[in-house]
Amino acid sequence: MEKATGSRLVYQAWKEGRVPDAALSSTTGEFQADSGQVERESLLRTYRRRLRRTPPGSPLHDQTYALVGFLEAFQKTHLTMISVSTEAGGFDIFLADSQARRILF
Repeated sequence: MEKATGSRLVYQAWKEGRVPDAALSSTTGEFQADSGQVERESLLRTYRRRLRRTPPGSPLHDQTYALVGFLEAFQKTHLTMISVSTEAGGFDIFLADSQARRILF
């Protein structure tokens, strides 16, 4: 994915309140954006299993619960996973529609 596209998508999602402020900072300096198609059912299997293994009330459990809820409500088969890696070594992962036109989660 081109850096300009990744930056635009993250900014749009931030502006619409779908990603936190910290995610916006991942595209302000040097970064790399990669993307690829993922199957909704595969993500659901993975994150339902992870949800069962995380302690209730922990931040990871709450975040995973929100992701599973999003995936259960999402009706399409495929999503685009966008990974943004920063120069400092951090990364953020986003889920977009199948054509990568809009970040959804």
